[in-house]
Amino acid sequence: VTHYKQYPPNTSKVYSYFECREKKTENSKLKKLKYEETVFYGLQYILNKYLKGKVVTKEKIKEAKEVYREHFQDDVFNEKGWNYILEKYDGHLPIEIKAVPEGSVIPRGNVLFTVENTDPECYWLTNWIETILVQSWYPITVATNSREQKKILAKYLLETSGSLEGLEYKLHDFGYRGVSSQETAGIGASAHLVNFKGTDTVAGIALIKKYYGTKDPVPGYSVPAAEHSTITAWGKDHEKDAFEHIVTQFSSVPVSVVSDSYDIYNACEKIWGDDLRHIIEARSPEAPLIIRPDSGNPLDTVLKVLEILGKRFPITENSKGYKLLPPYLRVIQGDGVDINTLQEDLLHTVFKNGKVFAIFVFATCGGFRGETALLVSCEGVVNKTVTAAFSYPFRLNTAVFSAPDPKGCGGTWTDVCLVGDFSSSAQFFVALAALVFVYCVTALVVYIGYNHVYQHNKKFPLTDLAISVLIAFLWLVSTFVWANALADIKVSTGASIVPGIESCKAPGTTCHFLSVTRMGILNVSVVFGLLNMILWAGNIWLIYKDTNLHSQWNRISESPTERV
Repeated sequence: VTHYKQYPPNTSKVYSYFECREKKTENSKLKKLKYEETVFYGLQYILNKYLKGKVVTKEKIKEAKEVYREHFQDDVFNEKGWNYILEKYDGHLPIEIKAVPEGSVIPRGNVLFTVENTDPECYWLTNWIETILVQSWYPITVATNSREQKKILAKYLLETSGSLEGLEYKLHDFGYRGVSSQETAGIGASAHLVNFKGTDTVAGIALIKKYYGTKDPVPGYSVPAAEHSTITAWGKDHEKDAFEHIVTQFSSVPVSVVSDSYDIYNACEKIWGDDLRHIIEARSPEAPLIIRPDSGNPLDTVLKVLEILGKRFPITENSKGYKLLPPYLRVIQGDGVDINTLQEDLLHTVFKNGKVFAIFVFATCGGFRGETALLVSCEGVVNKTVTAAFSYPFRLNTAVFSAPDPKGCGGTWTDVCLVGDFSSSAQFFVALAALVFVYCVTALVVYIGYNHVYQHNKKFPLTDLAISVLIAFLWLVSTFVWANALADIKVSTGASIVPGIESCKAPGTTCHFLSVTRMGILNVSVVFGLLNMILWAGNIWLIYKDTNLHSQWNRISESPTERV
């Protein structure tokens, strides 16, 4: 309001720009998601609703003058400037705004739109309208968050099905009741529709049709859906009747039924899985039943629901080996879904498994104890058992066959050791397991507590990728080195050692191989080494897709279907 008095004398042009700035510092105390790109959307709505056409009138000038006089306790309002616009331009604003196309994906630090006055007398007008223009941050934020979730969904959809079919319907907008106003609902829902086609927020559809237009008959779609009141109105004892009534009312289109008004697991197992199974199986793939859990932890609830349905309905496997519900049955989680829910679970699972396999290596290799036994007969001794004990790290040349009887054998028995030192191979294998275990625990802590930093700092995924490549390679090398050493250990502790024992060659002395501790557990350690190698090789691919080296998801997200 007062800035027109503050510019230097003879100012005639003010040129401003709007960008999503690149922060050079990050507040680690606040768990914020930081994206390297933004989806530009929402400016056209603001221009058409607030700035286009005759927006200056005598009545507005008079009202503004009175309000600002009272507000500032001084007559600081630029009445002359606004009357100039009214008289010369009939209330139209002499402003030029240039912007990137809405729906564009723009790296941070780049200009999204510019603003400049077209009349030298109205230099003050450029930044006067800043306050209304920055309202575009809300639709930009919603569209950007929505796109990031679409990238995650696309990644998992490709990994589990090999196709992106139906991606635009995989994240449905139920946000109408969770926002502050009717206008907020319309703006936010329309921003979500930049990336997806599923919405229950009709205000977003109306906003797009009014301010943007659309080549499609309607920019967003939904299905008939039950809510808790339409279930509980029947009473707890008639939940089955409520379900049956609703699916019968909508037999030719998809229908979503909230199923946790009382007990989601009983509903899936008993009502849907038994009582109404014949009705569900009669539905077509074009009109499936969509079971909707609406509370609880999304991961726990959805997995349990799928487990129950998998036992009640015929399950198939796709080409990727993943189980599929029959085409007439689907599940949608209606609560507790956000970008953290979507993105963290797989990473946690992968590194948890990595930790478990590393522990198995400790238990199977580092804890081994064994012995080789001979039957020795000599002067004064008949079939005396002689043993040589050995253990990790398998320095066999320190495992001694002691005399069968200190007073026997006529002094012909000399203590003898097994042959071979395999400690370097064994210690390499176990030391790697120890280091990987520590790394996995550290990584798990980072992913749980600092995932927002990991996801949005390019250096962390690249470092993680380099470490994972190194670990996978070391597992490969150490496993094969250990496997070769294990084969030699079996030879060095087996029946073939008898001919090489000098004490057994003494006159009157005979030696027979008796036994050696079974080494099946050591064979298992080799198997776990191979599993670790495979696990980390797969982990390399997952981490690679989180780095800036992999651009496939950006290409997906910048497709024409993401633009309004």
